[in-house]
Order: sequence, then structure tokens, then C-alpha cells
Amino acid sequence: MNTKDSPVHDTLNVAEDNSIDSSALSFKEISETSFSHWYSLFKDFCCEAQVIYLDYPTFLNYISADSIYLPDDSNDPKYNSNHLETELSDVEWGSGESDSDSSEDAISSISTQEKDTAANINNIATNKLKKSKVKVEFEPAKLEEIKKAIEVLGGKVIPRMNWSCPTDAIWITVGQTLKCENVNQILLLLQASDKISSDLAEYCGYDTPFSENTTTSKLDITAGNQQDLPELSFTNNTMRFDDLKVELVLRKYTDYNPALIFRCFVKNHKILGITQTDFNYYDFLFTDQDNITADITRFFKISKLATLGPIDFCFDVYIAKPGNGSKNVLLLDIEPWHPVSVNSYLFDWSELESFSIQQKADKTSIDISPADSTCSLANTENSKFKKPELRLFPKSLHMSSGIVFDTSKYCKSRFPVDLNAHNYQSAVDKFFYKK
Repeated sequence: MNTKDSPVHDTLNVAEDNSIDSSALSFKEISETSFSHWYSLFKDFCCEAQVIYLDYPTFLNYISADSIYLPDDSNDPKYNSNHLETELSDVEWGSGESDSDSSEDAISSISTQEKDTAANINNIATNKLKKSKVKVEFEPAKLEEIKKAIEVLGGKVIPRMNWSCPTDAIWITVGQTLKCENVNQILLLLQASDKISSDLAEYCGYDTPFSENTTTSKLDITAGNQQDLPELSFTNNTMRFDDLKVELVLRKYTDYNPALIFRCFVKNHKILGITQTDFNYYDFLFTDQDNITADITRFFKISKLATLGPIDFCFDVYIAKPGNGSKNVLLLDIEPWHPVSVNSYLFDWSELESFSIQQKADKTSIDISPADSTCSLANTENSKFKKPELRLFPKSLHMSSGIVFDTSKYCKSRFPVDLNAHNYQSAVDKFFYKK
């Protein structure tokens, strides 16, 4: 769930704030937040997933192609099953004439000269297209792996890569959803996503994380033959330098309620803040504030997320039913602590940094009672426990009764930048008023 667009905060502007550390992360830090690493540690708290490892040069070539080429597989449905339309013949819609009769009548109305001209134009355009574009196909062996994974996961999956999910490409899908039922739907999302292609080139300031020629620079080694270093590993970590591979992750599809997805910010192994990720107002969330905070903090302790390599990170969770304890909390994603790349939603990164400074000064700590305890956080006000701040989308931004904010985080991906309000008005002024 790594989002770089937000109707409330633009995380890309944090680089202008000198108080925020926007330096590039190390290879070790980005490796520890790669899906396969943290999923292997906290698998019991996640939904079922399958990881398919891809060859970096081959996948980069495919994802960077000018055009989108999808495998020709007539056995796969073209759309999601809930969007398939019943095939009806023109006889049921038209005047009773068959398709062949209608086609023959239409063709007969066109002169021979017009048909020849149209055919010549079509041939010229086709030849130019073939010469200007090189068809790049996906690895056939990997296509079979994807098909098998979809079958194992129940026929419906949500795709993602090492760090990001192609949420910015939802606009190109039928039904505006990440739910995929076949290979073509998955590849279409990946090719249309700027987030996926961006991660291959640079992630959290670290350039070319999958490059074959960055082994020595990742480990800051200045001498020695690369072939003599196969067993090097990170301190207190079993991940080797060559373990970071391009991962296509397929997660079993689950229909989540977006109102119950939250992002949590951890600094020095302590939760500083929790924020709603859906920019809509929900009245019931304010009623369940204490339950939400309690469920997440207890989940943080029981799952032992604090044992993750980085001491500073963010994680996303889904709470199926607030107030039913940590067993109803599902871990969705883990992000590094990197203000330039990671969305802080209803918080500002400078606020989160100030929370950390205040926490050190107050020497507060999270001391969550056992999961089977029924005590409320409201009863711990006078104890050493200081609950994290929970931020929900405020009612003040609720436009009117029955209307929610409902601004798409990736609406700017749906149309050319030339069509935004400012550029459109400028074009109108220039055309009509010669400004």
C-alpha cells in the first residue's frame, strides 16, 4: 500500500523541510521491508500469498516496453466474472436481420474504390506499427507459475511486487478493482503502474535495487573479487547480498472494508501514531476509537513486530471487527520509515518526528496488557502506558449529509496532465482571449 498521492498531504514536499531526514535508505533497510522477508517472519498474521521470482533484466524489458502486450490465451476470461455480459445476437436487439446480412448490406454500400483505399491505408499503418514497435513477451514458464498460483489461491488474487501494489493503475481495469482472475489482468496492472516501474529503478532513494552490478556498493566493499564473496551476510540477519530478487506476489483476494484499514508508525520500536487510510468520514470509527487503538497495540506486541530488523518503520493492518481483540487484526504491509516515499496520510512527517522526540523526553513506553485481558485503554491513563495518537478523517470535511470526501488518491493517473483544471483554463484563455 505505498501511495505517493494524497488529497491531504503531499509526501514529496517533505524534502523541503530540513527537519525531516530524506536521505536514501541502505540496501539492508530496503531488503528488510521487501515482501518475502517480512512475510516469512509474520506469515501467521497475514492472508495467504504466493511469491513468484522473476528475472530482473527480462521483467524490466517487459515492463518498460512502449506498448502493452498480453498473452493470447483464449481459455482465460477477458474480464472479471462479475463483469461478464451475456452474449446476445443482433437478432435480439435489431430488426431481425442476421449479422451476415447486415454486414453484406453495409459492404455493398461502399464502392470498390473506397474499399481499396481503406485497405491500403490499413496496410500502411500496420506495417509502420510493426517497424516502430518491438513486441516484448512475458516469460512463458512464469505465466504457467502465475496460473498455478491463481488456482491455489482460490481463483481470485491481488497482485503486488516487493514493496508496492499497482493501485495507481486501477483506472485501467474493468470494475476499478485490483482483483484479478487471470494472467492478463495481472500483467495489465503491472504494465500500467508507474509505481511498479519506479520501484525497479529506485526505491526510497536507493538506485537500481535489483541491479546485477551493485553487489559491492551495497555492502560498501572497496576491494576483492565479487566471485569470492558468496557467503557475505548482514550483521544479525541471514539475508545475503544476492537474496533480493524481483518478486511478483499474489495474495488471496479478500473483500476488505476500506474504512478499517490503518497505517501505524513505529519509531524506536514504539508505535507513535495510527491513521485512517481511507479519506472518507465514518461515524462508527469515532465510537470505536479506544477499541481500534487497543487492538492494534496488542497485535503489535503479540505478533512481535518490534523484532523486525529496522527500528523505524510503518505497517498497515486491517481490523475485521474492532473490539474483538488482536485476533481480528490482519497484517497487510510493512513500509520503511522514509518521508519522501511513504504516505503519512492524516499525519505530517514533522509531527511524527516531534512525537519521537517527546517520547524520548517523557521516557514513555508501550506496555500492553495480555491479549486475553478485558481491560480498556481508558483505564490506563495513570499508568506508564501512553497510547498512540489515532487520527480519523474529521467530520468537518464531510461536505453535507450523505456526501463524503471520496477523492481518489490516484485520480491524476486517469487522464493526461494537460486536462487538469489549471492547464485547461490556461488553454481556454489563450485561445479565446489571446492571453
